[in-house]
Amino acid sequence: MMNRFNTGNPLDSGDLRDLDDNAKNLDVASNDMENKTFTDRFGRVRKTYHAIEIEVEGLLVAGGQIFDDEPAGRAAVEDGQYFFVANPDPNISKTLRKRISVSGSVWIADDPSAEFLQVIADEQVEQRDEIKVAVDVASDPINIGAEFHSSASESGAVAVGMIDEDGNILSSFDEGGFTTDLLRAEFHSSNDRISLATLDAEGNIISAHDEYGYQVNEARAEFHSDDSLIENAIIDEGGNPLIAWDGDGNQIFSHQGPEPEPEAQALIPYLSGQELRAVGENDELAAELGDYTVLATAPGNGQSVRAVIDQPLIGQTRTVSAGQGLLIPDASKILKLHIGTGQSLKVGATSASTMVSIEPVFPDEALMFTRSDGLSDVRMGLDTADGANPPLLDPDVLVDFEPLVARAGQGAGSRGQTPMESYADELTRQAHALGIQYRSLSFVSGMGGTGYSGMKKGTQVYNNMMLAVARAKTLAAAHGWQVVVEAVTIKHGEADQNNSNYFNNLIEWQQDLDADIKAITSQLADVHILMHMPSSHLVDAPQATIAMLRAHNESPYHHLTGVDYPYLEYYSPDYIHFQGPGYYLIGEGDARGHSQALWSHKRKTEIVQIIDVVRDGTTVIASVSAPAPLVFDIEHVPERDAKGFRFRDNTGDIAISSIEINDDGSSSGIATITAQLENIPSGINESLLYAISPQSSPRTAGNVPRGNLRDSSTKISNYDGRQLYNWAVHQIFHL
Repeated sequence: MMNRFNTGNPLDSGDLRDLDDNAKNLDVASNDMENKTFTDRFGRVRKTYHAIEIEVEGLLVAGGQIFDDEPAGRAAVEDGQYFFVANPDPNISKTLRKRISVSGSVWIADDPSAEFLQVIADEQVEQRDEIKVAVDVASDPINIGAEFHSSASESGAVAVGMIDEDGNILSSFDEGGFTTDLLRAEFHSSNDRISLATLDAEGNIISAHDEYGYQVNEARAEFHSDDSLIENAIIDEGGNPLIAWDGDGNQIFSHQGPEPEPEAQALIPYLSGQELRAVGENDELAAELGDYTVLATAPGNGQSVRAVIDQPLIGQTRTVSAGQGLLIPDASKILKLHIGTGQSLKVGATSASTMVSIEPVFPDEALMFTRSDGLSDVRMGLDTADGANPPLLDPDVLVDFEPLVARAGQGAGSRGQTPMESYADELTRQAHALGIQYRSLSFVSGMGGTGYSGMKKGTQVYNNMMLAVARAKTLAAAHGWQVVVEAVTIKHGEADQNNSNYFNNLIEWQQDLDADIKAITSQLADVHILMHMPSSHLVDAPQATIAMLRAHNESPYHHLTGVDYPYLEYYSPDYIHFQGPGYYLIGEGDARGHSQALWSHKRKTEIVQIIDVVRDGTTVIASVSAPAPLVFDIEHVPERDAKGFRFRDNTGDIAISSIEINDDGSSSGIATITAQLENIPSGINESLLYAISPQSSPRTAGNVPRGNLRDSSTKISNYDGRQLYNWAVHQIFHL
């Protein structure tokens, strides 16, 4: 038997020697397969897990027989009885199940194998000279807690740790709440008796002790039973006794309460090359990893698995829930800031009478600032009217958070719905589809009719944005949250269509946002820019539009999310701005781009664009990226030019007599489009143009710059059920 200090210290001791005694006692209680009792640090004789297992097996068919599979075990018992089943996982010796009907049973527990426990013990011994159990209450430091600096282990960076007086780590956690010493992890329990606990990777309690060192099991709880003989019991999640005792301490058994409904089994993760897979009823792909490296995995829920990957967020790594091809950050104490900036389309001009998001969809998760004067909206209550001097944001007027909704804004311009509301709601839906929470704060700092010179660093619009980030950090801290910014969405460029330096402006914009936001939030994650192309230019070579596509193709931090022209029916009469539904649809496109560029292995949004063009005589062959099979669609968008295409050289346009899709890209992701010219070009500087023909002045519905090329995406809008196709972007491709 291992040595004990047996200090005799009173209850609620913070003495590390008592923690060491409790750890050793827990080891004996969990792993001693010979003795039925052990002595705790107060000299009291307690039952080992082995003894309890023997008692439980007495309630099982055939004295605890382990059946080869679930159907065999289910057939051998009656409804409400329990049985053991062999498990192919080498880390599990057997699985306990309960029959609920002739055709079904529910999982109750897995029994770790001796080999698995030995591996855990060996790894812990390698990490520390002695295995110690540390107390963690929601990651807040306690008696032995201290700020420390650690060279992160191979499994990920240490963000929170418990250390002794010599600086040795007793227990540590990364930024997402994942323990870096395997079975110990942060937990919250409704059982206030629990002071010490050993958890599995899902946060389920394997064993627990109260403040006196007595073993506590969360399955033990006060209950009320119609059976007057039962005084104490071990119960399952449905409140049904597994083992029960009368008032004299005699063991009895009684089944009470309704049968529990079968619950979705937590998916088990494993790696296969650069795939993170999930095993439940089926073996399925959770997410492709690309060039990400998985540092640790853990079971998640019935919709996703969890992992630590080498992508920075607050620290060098991030914890994610993986499923449906996505890797969504899932740390529970993070508030994601959704920041928007730009001109009048970003602040929702002309939409006050047609707002869509007037009721909160996710009131506890999708948030906006609360103003003390009652002027709360996603624009932070600021006047964003075209041509006005941008007002100074007083951060002290922002006092808390409230559910995100669309509201009429201040000043002229009929501000209302913006793309930000649907952007936040759609990202939250994507997280919920994986069975996880997604908490965000959305706000816009913008000004109508203002080019880059009025948006860049040093302007009031930019300064207001940084003041809001700093205020969000302060308010979030009061809730126990950290803030992080993954991207800033911009709806801009209308005032810069003659700005030949706009590409450099976009690069500078991202660099300034990245540096200044990181300085406030202390995050390591890079800040990206999501761009949505306007479709209202008045010139035949719109510089801002061209620059956006160039930034998308040349910068890893700039991503196009869509174009405006598919939403013709929701334009305002000025054919620049939108009604509420148009902004809603734009926001959904931004959310799709966000998940592609930032929550997947792709690291880039998927757009439809020309990637190569060759000409042979009058035949022009274009290769076009195809996220899904391409089609020409003249039903949703009226045709202009040749399905939106034009061909020109320095002498002018050469008419296109016919155009067709020869290969829709369904097999390779690259489609082929062939155009026939009426004449062989005679000049130089040949170009193929798409959706470039400009608007008229005044603007009209018939002259909206547009084309008819789109993919066949099956993504559905939550506004009106339409398919959210990827429509080809505005483009001039030089041969």
